[in-house]
Amino acid sequence: MASEQTSDVGAAALAVGGGHAAGLAGVRGRLRLDVGGKTFGVLDVDDTRVELKNDGAPTDAVLTVDSPDDIKQILGGSANPVVLALQGRSKIQGNLVFAIKVVLGLRAGSPFAGAQKQGG
Repeated sequence: MASEQTSDVGAAALAVGGGHAAGLAGVRGRLRLDVGGKTFGVLDVDDTRVELKNDGAPTDAVLTVDSPDDIKQILGGSANPVVLALQGRSKIQGNLVFAIKVVLGLRAGSPFAGAQKQGG
């Protein structure tokens, strides 16, 4: 169930909508992003195209983090999924490999990097 409210970071990222992410070549699926148990949005990945949506359609995996700052880092491409997990700041349910590919793919170049800077 999608949250009715998003953080300032969410509003900025949703305004961007999405774009091209070369690091996501060959990756397809949907990753739900949750902050503190509430749905933030869904990353819809189709090869190198990624879009942040606010819908409740089924997803392949769920990435849950504790803070909006962690979402900002994920969307901006500066988050390392291994570090987040080791620090206890994230949890993945569902397709673990897909979720990690998405986060690492955004590190290679994220269309949300500009929204991260504007929101933070």
